[in-house]
Amino acid sequence: VDDIYFRACQKLLNDEEFLATLAGRGYTLYFKLHPLMNKFIDKIPYGDKVKIWDCSYTDIFAKSALLVTDYS
Repeated sequence: VDDIYFRACQKLLNDEEFLATLAGRGYTLYFKLHPLMNKFIDKIPYGDKVKIWDCSYTDIFAKSALLVTDYS
């Protein structure tokens, strides 16, 4: 598995300034890995300000105020 991908995820999920900005505006960061990557979730450290989203993509689209994806 690509180390660069995991370092990028780790950086995003632990960026205190980013997380504080979200919280200050009333947002929570929910993170969902691609289903094939779920087995690696324990390899990506994240703090208590991040929630792991374990629901369907349909629910994510319906409930999100903003969605960012690495799909290209």
